[in-house]
Amino acid sequence: MMFFLLLACTGSPTDESINPEPLPLVTPSIVPDPITDVRAVEGVLGSRAVADTGQAVGTSLTLGTVGDRIRFTEAALSASAGLIRIRFTNNAAAGAMQHNMVIVPAGKEEDIGVAAIAAGESARYLPDSPDVLAATEMLRAGESDTLVVDLPPGTYAFLCTFPGHYLQMRGTLTVT
Repeated sequence: MMFFLLLACTGSPTDESINPEPLPLVTPSIVPDPITDVRAVEGVLGSRAVADTGQAVGTSLTLGTVGDRIRFTEAALSASAGLIRIRFTNNAAAGAMQHNMVIVPAGKEEDIGVAAIAAGESARYLPDSPDVLAATEMLRAGESDTLVVDLPPGTYAFLCTFPGHYLQMRGTLTVT
């Protein structure tokens, strides 16, 4: 007597299911209220972030990563108060090296870095906090993202919130 055993297979995970592609950015017509959820407007991350509609800004900056190192290309940036556009590029060659750029009030780097780990991969390591003033998407090697943020004069910090990166990937943004 012979018996056959049939096994159903629901498929195996692929790179796309393990590391989903970032959600497409949309251009909302409203500016998020600083007190609301940092993801209140789809595609705009941060309590002081503004949709990038190509509008005139006071300062345009670029920032990147140093190859496959856990380091930004600049430790300090400066800008004029008001709308600031920052183009961030993950210059890593290693496909697994992910980075983002998050702007927070000076002195909040440790709090946000730890909260990002708790937020987890499903939140792309970006905590839901009013201290997240603006953020890019979590980028894979070779990807870029642009953020626009409206900041008054002051000293701010920027960091990468991928787990553990905040310990080395941080800098100062001085707005005058």
